[in-house]
Amino acid sequence: MLSQISKSRRFPRALTLAATGALAGLINGMLGTGGGIISVFALTKIYAASAKYSTKDIFAMTYASSAVMSVAAAVMYLARGSFALSDAAPFILPSVVGGIAGAILLDHVKADVFRKLFALLVIWAGLSMMAK
Repeated sequence: MLSQISKSRRFPRALTLAATGALAGLINGMLGTGGGIISVFALTKIYAASAKYSTKDIFAMTYASSAVMSVAAAVMYLARGSFALSDAAPFILPSVVGGIAGAILLDHVKADVFRKLFALLVIWAGLSMMAK
């Protein structure tokens, strides 16, 4: 659909990407998660016909944009006093190590495995949130 919008309405790809990024950032800022889900979905649709970007490239772009979205949201929450950095500190270093490990694995695992894992995580997260 996004690739069709970009073509059919003659939206420049940059505008489509910017709108998608803004939506992902909004969702990520409000919910603390979800921006990456929107990014993967949108980038997959936008670049569906492109031989320039592989699934692994799309995941890498999503990781990079998710990091920026998360830092921006964290800065805003810190500025408002919604949480103390000391509360998150025990989680930060393991997250960085996990992110590095994931980036390394991205080069060694087939893209199809990542797509399926991503879908399972989205389903699990949704079901877990609905159950609470």
